[in-house]
Amino acid sequence: MKPLNAKVYRSGETVSQWHHETDSVSIHQYRSEKNIQISFKLASKGGGVTDVAVRIESGAGFDTLLNEMWKADPDRVVALMARQLNGHFWPD
Repeated sequence: MKPLNAKVYRSGETVSQWHHETDSVSIHQYRSEKNIQISFKLASKGGGVTDVAVRIESGAGFDTLLNEMWKADPDRVVALMARQLNGHFWPD
C-alpha cells in the first residue's frame, strides 16, 4: 500500500458539520482484480478502531473517478497522462 495525499472527515446524517478524522490514508492497486482500494482507520464510537476500505472497480468506477479528477484539475490529469504515454511510469 502507498500513502495517499487525502483527508478523511466524518459527519452524522443529521449533523451539518464535518469533523476531521485522519490524514493517514493509503491506496493499493490489485492488478489481478483490476481495481483500486483506498484504506484508512477510524476511531470507533465505543472505543477501538474501525478499518475502512473503499474498493473502486475497473470500468464504470474508473470512468467516474477519472471524470471527477478531470473536473477538479484538468491540467494535472493531462500532464499525468502525457507522462504515462511517454513511458515515464510511476515506480511501484
